[in-house]
Amino acid sequence: MMNLLKISTLVFASLLILTAIGCGANPRKGSPYGTENPFGASGRSDSENLSASGERDITVTYENGVIAWSGGAVSYLLYVDGTPVCKTEDRSFTPDISAGFHELKVTAYFADGAEVDSPVTEIAVPYPPLEVFLYGGELSWTAQKDAIGYIIYKEGAFFTQITGNSYICTENGTYSVSAVFGDERFNGRLSNTVIVNGDSPVSPILKINGSVIEWSEVNGAENYRIFFNGKAVAVCGGLFFDLYDEYAIRAADYPEGVLVTVCAVFEDGTVGSVSNAVFYAYEYN
Repeated sequence: MMNLLKISTLVFASLLILTAIGCGANPRKGSPYGTENPFGASGRSDSENLSASGERDITVTYENGVIAWSGGAVSYLLYVDGTPVCKTEDRSFTPDISAGFHELKVTAYFADGAEVDSPVTEIAVPYPPLEVFLYGGELSWTAQKDAIGYIIYKEGAFFTQITGNSYICTENGTYSVSAVFGDERFNGRLSNTVIVNGDSPVSPILKINGSVIEWSEVNGAENYRIFFNGKAVAVCGGLFFDLYDEYAIRAADYPEGVLVTVCAVFEDGTVGSVSNAVFYAYEYN
């Protein structure tokens, strides 16, 4: 009887040991993963671990009109102010967005199916450069929205600062203008340059015959820029231009006709002063 009890005790102990070994081999009963945790010790997937360790961090930048971002994903979705604007495999994009403050974000799509969002980046998109005209010795330009003033440069150096959108030059030289804003991130974009020279003709003399305009030659001019109501619409290498076709393209914008002016453009990109104005419209020519 004693021997039988010892045998039963040994058998029971053996079963306990085998059970313990079995539970150690597969502590999660019914789990197909065995002892391996597919999410690693941190409890995250491999893609999450990579993102958390910085290997998939996405950084967005904006410079010279181009949005760029880091990352080694297969594709990216760019958001501007919360709206998706471009899905691409490239890591840069040149947007057409208005001047002002904007928020950028990029979602990166990786080959293993992971998706990683960049932090939101705020950018300041500068206003376009001013276009400056010269009438006689007076500089003028269209007032820039939100500008608090304008800096006038002479020979590339600061000359004066004003609040209006015109300036009468009393000295010969090469001038350009930039707008000044309350936020300095918008400042510093220079306009075209214009030459003020009271000793030599830099303004063509313009006349019209039917739909054809003609003007006098300006010494050193490479070509001539033609304006409708102060807006550049064409460039001409000669001394005459037929307005008929050019006006036909834009007639809806100028139903009552246009004031046409011309200015010389020199090889270095500077422009002379604007000519006298002539009026043109279909019903009058």
